[in-house]
Parts: sequence; C-alpha cells; structure tokens
Amino acid sequence: MRGAVARVLIGEGPDVAGTGFLIAPGVLVTCAHVVNMALGRQDKKDPAQPTQSEPVRFQLPHSDEDEGDFAAWVFRWLPLEPQRKIQRKKVPGDIALLAIE
Repeated sequence: MRGAVARVLIGEGPDVAGTGFLIAPGVLVTCAHVVNMALGRQDKKDPAQPTQSEPVRFQLPHSDEDEGDFAAWVFRWLPLEPQRKIQRKKVPGDIALLAIE
C-alpha cells in the first residue's frame, strides 16, 4: 500500500468525510468525528466506539498505483470530549486509530 494521505469516505463513497494518514504498516489515524461522519452517525461527537462490524472505507488518492477502496476498523478511540481529563489536564481527544483489513 503506497501513499500516506487517505481520503475517508462517507459510507460507500464518493462523498468524503475527511482525511487520514498512514502512520505504520496497516494503521490509519484520523479524527473520531471523521469516523462518525463516515459511518453516517447523526452526532459527529458520538462517544461510542465503532465495532469491527462497522468498517470505515477510505482511498489513497496519492498512491502510485490505483488500488481502489480499502476498509479499516477502529481499534483505539478517543472521542471528542472537551472535558476529558488525563493526569488533571483537559484533553479534547478526537482521535481514532484504525486497523486496515
């Protein structure tokens, strides 16, 4: 898989929910609100972690070769919650790590 910048799709596409980035082999990082939009959730701040049965579709538009669409599932979820505290510091979150199928 080549290309580091991903286009996260809404449902089966072609509309785009946002971007993501390949940070390691088989790992895509994006925002939790982008995942919520991609899955068609009404609330982009929905704190519920998506399950493996809710794949997120994405493309790698800057890839050297046309590999089509990919699917990934969320394995680490830090939703958009402005009042979350970690070690007494406010941390907004809004991060999702996805494992690529």
